[in-house]
Amino acid sequence: MASSSRSGGDHRPVHQDYIARIRYSNALPPPPNPPKFLDIPNIGLASGQYTAHAFGSRLAREQPLNIEADAELGMPLDLIGMPGVFDGNESSIQAPSQTPSINLLHPHDRALLRPLQTLGKPKPADAAVSFLRRTEYISSATSKSKPEAGPLRALNPTPLKRPTKRPSPEPDRDSPAYVKRKIDQSFSVAAASLKDKTRVKHPTKRNLKLVDSYPMVPDLDSFPDYGGYFTIKFTNNPVPASGVYDKRLLNAIINPIAASEEEDAAYKVAKQAYERDPANNSKPTNPQRYNYFLSDSLETAEKFNQRFDVLNPDNNDDALYTSHNSEGNGCFQFRFVRTYETKEDLELDNTTKYDEELLISFNNDDTVDQKAVFYTPVIHRVVMKPQRSRTIHRNAGLEDEQEEIPDRLAITVNDFDEETRNIIEKWSTNPYKDPFPNENDENEAGEKPQQEEGDAVNGGENDVVPTGERDSDEDQDAEGDEED
Repeated sequence: MASSSRSGGDHRPVHQDYIARIRYSNALPPPPNPPKFLDIPNIGLASGQYTAHAFGSRLAREQPLNIEADAELGMPLDLIGMPGVFDGNESSIQAPSQTPSINLLHPHDRALLRPLQTLGKPKPADAAVSFLRRTEYISSATSKSKPEAGPLRALNPTPLKRPTKRPSPEPDRDSPAYVKRKIDQSFSVAAASLKDKTRVKHPTKRNLKLVDSYPMVPDLDSFPDYGGYFTIKFTNNPVPASGVYDKRLLNAIINPIAASEEEDAAYKVAKQAYERDPANNSKPTNPQRYNYFLSDSLETAEKFNQRFDVLNPDNNDDALYTSHNSEGNGCFQFRFVRTYETKEDLELDNTTKYDEELLISFNNDDTVDQKAVFYTPVIHRVVMKPQRSRTIHRNAGLEDEQEEIPDRLAITVNDFDEETRNIIEKWSTNPYKDPFPNENDENEAGEKPQQEEGDAVNGGENDVVPTGERDSDEDQDAEGDEED
């Protein structure tokens, strides 16, 4: 601070702030790499090329990157300590086939899986405004006077108040009383919705109106002896493509082929490894193979379907058979198409067979049965693909053991025997209890006793025509497909 004096003898102090300029050095570090001399053509400064702001960026883009990568690409891997890597098992250095649960991740990594909508600043909620109040209109009209009380009420002007009924406490969520209360409430809501159909609303399409409703009940009379049904999906069309749907596909014979001892042993080892460590071992697929057979004609397919129609009064008529077997009895002829193998396989147990997929059937005729939707469980789901490698080797004669594949099957449809009926009756009595306790102890979990090979649909018989008696005009390619 400094002071100055004025002329005239009048001294007055003057305050003045001292301003100092402070400079901070920002020295850049030296470049990590030595400089590189470039051959730039000299076209002079008059062109303005060297003074343009994009000259340096363009020059950097034109220079190729010299990346020297070693054999390990800069990420050395220490294979010592990884289980099974020297035995040919590379599962420890590969990504798991199943996505791990988010609960197993570290909290720092779990934050990286948040959706994009949650990133950024959180939007503040609409806070309540304290100075706004709901507008209320007070009527100036006086309330109606109560009727005059009797002489006894006049002696006791204080009215009697009944004690309010205390609500029963809410039971625990896992208690049987809570479950029973919720089940009773669901039936009450369903009964009220059936009386007034306008109460039923679609969860997403509010403009839809309920036309009709069906009770959904289990179909206990349609259980097979396995305890559930199979759903089979093909990766491609089993028949040549055409513009008209081939109705023969509605009825087919799929005959499973017994796996070899080597395949069973490999599957059991892979299954045990998955059960021991499902995080690092993918669930193995059962290496099951199937022979696929189709009827010769559309007439055979239609009459074969009539044999299984319970509403058809003539379903047991032997005149529906379109061919005769070697013994002279009526039968249906099914022709071999090709061999398939399992691509995907999902096998459920009795406790979870109602969780994945259901087969439903509608019944609108009250005279036959109640009007309802009947559902049946699916216990096995298979995706099949054409078998290629084994088919090529078989056609080329490279297989050690030649597998006999029948050219045709002669199918005779019979009724269930007494033993099968007893098994089906046990399933209908208790769908969750396996009627094969002894066989399950010996076989793998979920397996049922194997039926005799060659049995047809519903316990029927079949006659096998040898492979050498195939039609000579049938030409098949190396993969087993029919040539166009």
